[in-house]
Amino acid sequence: MALSTSTFLYVLVAASVLVLGVYADATAESVLECNPLRVEPNQNISCIIYVKDSTQDPTSRFSLGDFSIYAIPVVSGTVVTTSTPVVGADLVSIWFTVSAATGTNIAINVYTSAGVAIRGSGVAVSVLVWPATRIGNISCTADNFNSAGALPLRASTMCTASVYGSNNLAAVVRPGDIYLTEDHFAGTFVFVSGSAQLVFTYTAPNTIVSAFDAYKLRVTLSSSNVLYSTSIPMAYPVLPATSVSSLQCTGVLRTTCFISAQDNLGPVVYQNASFSVAFEALSDANSDWATSTSQFNLTLAAGTTTNIEQLSWALINNNQISTQRVRAFFVAPTTGARTEIVGSPFVFTAGVAPTSATVSFRGCADKYVGIGNSTTCTIDLLEGATGDSRYYTVSSYVSAKISSPLVYTAVDPSGAGTPILTFTYTAPSSISVRTEDSLSVTVAGSAVLNSPRRVIVYVPAAAVVTDSTNENRPGLIALGMSFFGSWLCGGAIIFWRRQQRIHRVQLARVAREREEFTKQFQGVVEEHHTFATAHGASFADSAQGSCTASFEGGEAAPTPPSVQMGSSVPVSVPTHDILGDIGRPRSGSTTSSTTTGKSRRSDPAE
Repeated sequence: MALSTSTFLYVLVAASVLVLGVYADATAESVLECNPLRVEPNQNISCIIYVKDSTQDPTSRFSLGDFSIYAIPVVSGTVVTTSTPVVGADLVSIWFTVSAATGTNIAINVYTSAGVAIRGSGVAVSVLVWPATRIGNISCTADNFNSAGALPLRASTMCTASVYGSNNLAAVVRPGDIYLTEDHFAGTFVFVSGSAQLVFTYTAPNTIVSAFDAYKLRVTLSSSNVLYSTSIPMAYPVLPATSVSSLQCTGVLRTTCFISAQDNLGPVVYQNASFSVAFEALSDANSDWATSTSQFNLTLAAGTTTNIEQLSWALINNNQISTQRVRAFFVAPTTGARTEIVGSPFVFTAGVAPTSATVSFRGCADKYVGIGNSTTCTIDLLEGATGDSRYYTVSSYVSAKISSPLVYTAVDPSGAGTPILTFTYTAPSSISVRTEDSLSVTVAGSAVLNSPRRVIVYVPAAAVVTDSTNENRPGLIALGMSFFGSWLCGGAIIFWRRQQRIHRVQLARVAREREEFTKQFQGVVEEHHTFATAHGASFADSAQGSCTASFEGGEAAPTPPSVQMGSSVPVSVPTHDILGDIGRPRSGSTTSSTTTGKSRRSDPAE
């Protein structure tokens, strides 16, 4: 009996299965694979068990009960959800998922019914913590950095930082969880990812408002308000400049200019080959500008940043103040054509006007100068003061001759090293006697430092002998002596007459005092005489008794003189002693009177 086609195919498949061992039992040679290994909370991790027999060939001869699945979280108490395993569409695999609501690490183990772990068992997967509480160090790629390790304007870099949550586990950060900023509000950020690691790109701006040294990138977590930052050195791109570059100048007494190199997008590194500088002077005659570049020493120096070059200059011969202008050009790299840049030209005054504090009068070579002779005098110019003689005034007290104009020398040959002005001083010939001249230097009406200076102008001996003015000297001396002698004689006469008047007044006062004293003395004598006459007897007895008593003891008492009542008693008075005191110098100006007891003031003429 012939077999049908379907029966034949069934027998063929069955035989193939037997030969290939498809119906062999599942063994520990089965393989476990899970993907992805890191998910956010409540996201599923898909796992597949590839069932294999002992020869590691796929087999469908198994049941779901032949395998045991264990999902063990690292964080105790974490709820892990494992889905019900299902047989795959290929009949030789088992599918299931694992998830957790909170962050944790999970170890997924699969065992056979015999308790043997299959291959790949124990795979570790992570459920990230959310929200994140901490960010690690921020590092940025250096692919676009220059050789100095700086990020040029317009370039980009990718930055990464690990993200952690509670229990120091890996966490996830979402775009709304962070704030990305730059301290100078320069550049832009792009969020890339935040699973266990924050990834973002930073692109530097084309231009900046003000110069700074580094970009300061800051990351802030909204959940903790903690700030994390990193710095990247800032640099300017090395690109060709264009005519949009600019010239900026500052300063009044001394002008300093800066060239800022730029292209159409922003600043670039300054390159000398891209620029040229020229000077022009304004002509007083026709008000035209003429080239004067050869009059200046131009100095180029690097500016504060690499896109800026500083220009400074000094006059080679600083002997005149004039109006000048500086011009800056962009030079095309291929054709060499020059184009004036923005801000050019700049008009300035060449030379520094002197002041009394920036000029010093050194003095003259000779301090003593004979009449008609000359000497050289020197003025020191300090702090770049101009040598333009129109600003200086030299004056002499004796009208000495001053050479004009003053001579400017850029470097003092004596070794001082400063610019100087010199002039010739010629003493006048009209001076007949030795004279001290005061030589002064002024600027705008003010005396400069160490001004004025003394110069002694003397007359040689030969000139003194022939000087006709010497003949008049005796007459001048006599005139002076007569003038001052008359004053001295007049004073002496006035003093003598005053002394004579004082002497006469003193003599008159002495005479009056003698007359008054004589009258007082005569009154005393008459009063005593009257008293003696009236009481003569009793006076005599009392006197005798007194004398007798005093001489008791054997000595005889002297006999008192006999006084007759009514008789005169002569009295001896030492008038010469009393009168002799009259007219002598007295310590006071008041004379006491015995008779009247009153005080008499001295004569007003005394």
